[in-house]
Amino acid sequence: MNDWELLQQYVRKDSRQAMDELVRRHMAMVYAAALRELGDPHLAEDVSQAVFIVLLRRAATLSRRVILAGWLFNATRYAAANALRSRRRRDMHERKAAEMKPDITPPAAAGENAQILPLLNSAVAALPTHDRDAVVMRYLQGKSCGEVAVALNISEDTARQRLHRALIKLRRSLGLKGLALSEETLGAALIAAGTQSVPVHLAAHLAAAIHAPAAGSAATLADSTIRILMTSAKVKILTTTGAAALVLILGASTAVHFMAPSPPMPVQVVSTPAPAQAPEPAPSAMTIAPTATPPPLRLDAPLTVTGNAIARPGYPRSSPFQAIRWNGQDPEVKVNGNWYALIAINDVPAADIVRYSMQRERDIEPLAKKHFNEDLPEVMASMGHKLADTVDLHLRDLATSEDRTMTAVAMSELNRQAILQSDVADPSINAPKTK
Repeated sequence: MNDWELLQQYVRKDSRQAMDELVRRHMAMVYAAALRELGDPHLAEDVSQAVFIVLLRRAATLSRRVILAGWLFNATRYAAANALRSRRRRDMHERKAAEMKPDITPPAAAGENAQILPLLNSAVAALPTHDRDAVVMRYLQGKSCGEVAVALNISEDTARQRLHRALIKLRRSLGLKGLALSEETLGAALIAAGTQSVPVHLAAHLAAAIHAPAAGSAATLADSTIRILMTSAKVKILTTTGAAALVLILGASTAVHFMAPSPPMPVQVVSTPAPAQAPEPAPSAMTIAPTATPPPLRLDAPLTVTGNAIARPGYPRSSPFQAIRWNGQDPEVKVNGNWYALIAINDVPAADIVRYSMQRERDIEPLAKKHFNEDLPEVMASMGHKLADTVDLHLRDLATSEDRTMTAVAMSELNRQAILQSDVADPSINAPKTK
């Protein structure tokens, strides 16, 4: 049976054997991805348990179109980010300066892999979903191109082309980190990442955890990961609905402009009759009667029409945060007067946004932080995640360590102005622009 059929066996018949088979198929990839993120085998086991607890609880919500390997890879990154943040906070509270390490160093790897492996997760996660799913199955799970094609419901030639294009994108992404790799070298590194050995006891521990997940650190980690995934799903629905509504509004607003040639001008509803001499007069059935002008669209910059293209110059100069400060490379944000550790914006982990800013600024930390603080909409749009007028935030309360999700937080120009003023006085942000 394929993954979907096993999921249905579990959902409909509560088949423990079906879930155990899914764990057996995917545990090596999940554990290896967690280990690359964390560098700590014991913590990677906790994360692996949390991920499969999440699968157990969310199995009924997964659609047939979901590629389980890609979904589990994504969930692993969320769970690992939560675990790493909790570990850092616990170390900070212990105040054992001689033993503290600001970061967890991954285990040493041989040759070029020592440079590549720590960066693979974020590079693979940044791929479009269909490319990510193909790469995870082919390289991180060792499936054949034929098996990838069957899972994605495409031809084997199409699967090979998709994998080739995905490797090109990964090479470009890693190139921003100074790693000039051939396609063969990158493929070998991905295969090495997928052949990570797992502890012999892992399968038994996972089975025990997912079938009795009432308590423990893995269950707590699973709870916070589920909240992030639910926020992600909600944001995707809102984004899709909002985009469709905007297309309809803009289509209605611009339809009159295409009735006769005219130079580019701001989008508006024309309430005067069309010129008498039009090159191709419209039939009488298409005559548009003058109507009252609707309320103006709330956009951050004026829209213009050139032929059939609609363009908005620049990016919104706004932020959902009243203030931002940094704990190492972890952003802490002020929302509604309270300080929180930032976990994710919409469905994008904060660690990925920071990592992307570092790549763009060639690892010059002050510039990367300044870019994050002051130009968040531009950073997110460059990553392929455009921000709307509101965002959903996944946060951790610094006082209570509780996770919470805030939905529909407004993007405000006043917030950005306050951040700008704060950055001017912050020497860590305005350090010399050299390494």
